[in-house]
Amino acid sequence: MNTARPKSIALKVANAVIRACAAGRNHRPRRKDAKTPYDLYRDRDASPEAAVAEMRAVKEAIEGPCSA
Repeated sequence: MNTARPKSIALKVANAVIRACAAGRNHRPRRKDAKTPYDLYRDRDASPEAAVAEMRAVKEAIEGPCSA
């Protein structure tokens, strides 16, 4: 490991933290729907039309019925 530069050390630490969080979270159910992140990815509809419909639904949920 190159410890000569603080930026290099910071990148290594950030990488380790992200890997630890991802490893600890994967295959653990979420509270809301009891699906793991892996389940959500595996079971998703990969079509572009489905992605657009999902984004529109999220937008409408955020904006609510009063935004016109």
